[in-house]
Amino acid sequence: MKQTIHSRTYKLRDYFHGYGVGPIIRNGKVGEWRTWFVDGVDEKANKWIEEHYKNTDLRFPINFEYISFILLIAGRQTADEMTYFNLHILCRRISHYTGLIVGLVAERLKTTGEFMDSVRVFTEKTTFKAFKYYPDHAETIYNFTVRPDDVWVLTYPKSGTTLTQEMVWLIANGEKGYEIAEKVPLVLRFPFLELTCLTGENFKNAEEDVTDDKKWNRILDLRRPQWEVLEETPNRRFIKSHLPFPLLPPSLLTSGCKILYIARNPKDVGVSTFKFLNQKDFPATWELFQNGHMNNGPYWEHVKLGWNARSNKNVCFMFYEDMLKDMKSTIRKVAQFLERHLTDEQLLTICEKNESVVNFFGEYLNDRCRVGPLVREGKSGGWRNWFDDELNEKANKWIEDNYKETDLRFPTDLLK
Repeated sequence: MKQTIHSRTYKLRDYFHGYGVGPIIRNGKVGEWRTWFVDGVDEKANKWIEEHYKNTDLRFPINFEYISFILLIAGRQTADEMTYFNLHILCRRISHYTGLIVGLVAERLKTTGEFMDSVRVFTEKTTFKAFKYYPDHAETIYNFTVRPDDVWVLTYPKSGTTLTQEMVWLIANGEKGYEIAEKVPLVLRFPFLELTCLTGENFKNAEEDVTDDKKWNRILDLRRPQWEVLEETPNRRFIKSHLPFPLLPPSLLTSGCKILYIARNPKDVGVSTFKFLNQKDFPATWELFQNGHMNNGPYWEHVKLGWNARSNKNVCFMFYEDMLKDMKSTIRKVAQFLERHLTDEQLLTICEKNESVVNFFGEYLNDRCRVGPLVREGKSGGWRNWFDDELNEKANKWIEDNYKETDLRFPTDLLK
C-alpha cells in the first residue's frame, strides 16, 4: 500500500511518543500561544522580539498582540442609589502603541436597571473610559493621519463642544461658510472622529424609522466611519473628538494642525451629562461622573491633559465660562489663533449665527438612543439647582483634591 507523507509522519510521531515526547504534528493552529503566556512571560517575550526586530527588516505577517482574559467575580460598590458592576475585563494591547490596553466593562444605574456598556483603556498613567465599540477601532484612530491644516476641537463631553464647533466653522470659512452652515448640519461639516465607537449598530438599521429622504441621505453619510470620510476630504478638515490626548494620534501635537481645547465647570458638566443621558437619579449619576465611570472620564485627567498641552503654540485652551461671558472677545481670540482677520460686521454676524446651531445629529440620537439634545440652554452655574449641601460638600472635596495636583484654575469659583 502506498504511504502518504502524512501516514509516514504519524508513524514517526508514534515512535517518539514512546520516549515520552509529544507529537511532532499537533493541531498546527496559529496564535495558540495566547493560551499559555501569562503577563510576565509575555512581557519578556515581547521585549525579546522587539530587540531582535531592531537588527533586521524581517517582519512576521502578524502583530504580536497580548491578549488575556481576566474573569472577575461580580463586585459591587454601593454609593447612594448607584451600583457599579465589574462583569469582566478583556485586556488587549493595541499594536503600535505599547502600553495601551483595552478592557471591556459593563456598568448600570440601579435606578434605571439599564446597562451602559463601555470599555476601560489602560494607558501608562491613567485608566480612561471609552465608548463600547472603541476596541474595534482603537488602532485605526491612533494611526489616523493628521494634516497640518486640520482644525480640531477637543473637549470632555458636555463642555461647550457644539458652540465651539459652530464658532470655529464660521470664523474659518467666512461668508461662504455662512451659506453652507444654513444648509448642512454641523455633524457633516465637522465630523465626530470616534462616532462609530459610540453608535455601533444604531445606524445600520436606520431604514426602519427614517422616512424623510433628505434626513436619510444625511444618515448615510454618518453610517460610514468618520475617519474614512475625513481621509477622503480634499479640503481643510474640521474634526471633533472627546477622546483624551493619549488615545488620539501621537502626531496631533507635532503636525502643525490647530487644536482648540474647551474646559467647563465640572459641576455643570455633571448636570448636563445627567440630562443628556435622561437619568432619574442625579446623585447616582454624579457619583459615576465623579468616580470616572462615565465615557471619556476621568474628568480631571482629561482636562489636565488639555491644560498641560496649552504651551504648544498650536493649542488654544479656553474655558466655556469665558466664552459665555464675552463671546465677542472669544471670537476675536479664536480668529487670531486661526490667523483669520474679522471685520466688525463679520464679528456681529458670527455672534448672531452662532446662537442658532443646527442640531440634526442630536435629534437623531434622541430618537434612536433615548438621549437628550446635544445643545441645551448651555448656561453656566445651573448646577446649583441640583446639588444639596451634602452632595456639594463631596464635590468640593473632590475638586480641592484635584486642584492640589495642578495649577489649572477655572475663572469661576468652583467651590461656591
